[in-house]
Amino acid sequence: MPTNRTQSSLVLLAKPCEVCGFGPCACSYIAKLRSPEGELANLREAALRGFKEPWPHRPACPCPRCYSLRLASWS
Repeated sequence: MPTNRTQSSLVLLAKPCEVCGFGPCACSYIAKLRSPEGELANLREAALRGFKEPWPHRPACPCPRCYSLRLASWS
């Protein structure tokens, strides 16, 4: 059985989403950030700031790239 690190690496090697470019897909997360009354609208400005910063971002960064990497580690 693969370790958590191996599982995360395998997920990251998966083909990225054709819409958002992330694997695992962050499309639903991005939609929640974009929606003015969405449940994550309060994170929109921080996500935009973080997305423009050089990699790596802080551990709690709300940008879609960091979200995708956290999602991969949860898998």
